[in-house]
Amino acid sequence: MKAIHGMCLNCVVEMEHNLKMNGKYEEYERKKMLSNAEAWLKQAELEKEVLKTTLKASFVNEDGSIEEWAEGMSEAELVNKIDKDFEKFRTDFIGKLKNEQTTD
Repeated sequence: MKAIHGMCLNCVVEMEHNLKMNGKYEEYERKKMLSNAEAWLKQAELEKEVLKTTLKASFVNEDGSIEEWAEGMSEAELVNKIDKDFEKFRTDFIGKLKNEQTTD
């Protein structure tokens, strides 16, 4: 608990209890969820970059021929599509979380 909240378990329980008693727990909960989602997206951004670097890989077969796995689209088109789709996902995901906060 100390690493997450900066306080011991008993203090977190007391703090959350006080928030519930004052009617502020739902706001606290939503902020925590949004913060967790943003941290998850930051990690997903790193994984997206790893995916883009693997697109550049080509494989040499036993017979010496070179195999490319990006058939049908160029590398630049694939990278552009990955970036565009990830940004749309990020916008929709965070937008949905923020929208849920304002509608409740």
